[in-house]
Amino acid sequence: MSNDGASDTSGLEWALAGAVLGLLLFLFGVWQVRTLTWDKATATVGDCGYSRKPSAKSSGNRYCAVIWQSGGRQHTAHVPADQDMVTGAQKTVFVNGDEASVGPGLWGSGSCCCGAVVLLIAGPMAWRLRRS
Repeated sequence: MSNDGASDTSGLEWALAGAVLGLLLFLFGVWQVRTLTWDKATATVGDCGYSRKPSAKSSGNRYCAVIWQSGGRQHTAHVPADQDMVTGAQKTVFVNGDEASVGPGLWGSGSCCCGAVVLLIAGPMAWRLRRS
């Protein structure tokens, strides 16, 4: 069996690309999941609307205002709406200053986990191929 240098380089490039992709996914997920470290507050759901008009191809992105009290003053932010957000309802949100979040959701948690798995597979593979 011959050792073809071109195939080793190609494998190294793929492993490095996978490691970079895994790192980017992981960092994006960490950025989303960071909201779990914020303070919790009970907010009142305000008006809801769409960031763009719904069409036959897309339902649009629905956002709702959330209003909460912190530090003796009222704060308002707009967050992506979930199914239980109706005007006047109480909703637990994660808050940091004037920012609010309903949590990281599937994109944040999923990309954090998937990025970590891809990085843990592609990183050592790239390291081994680089050394050989």
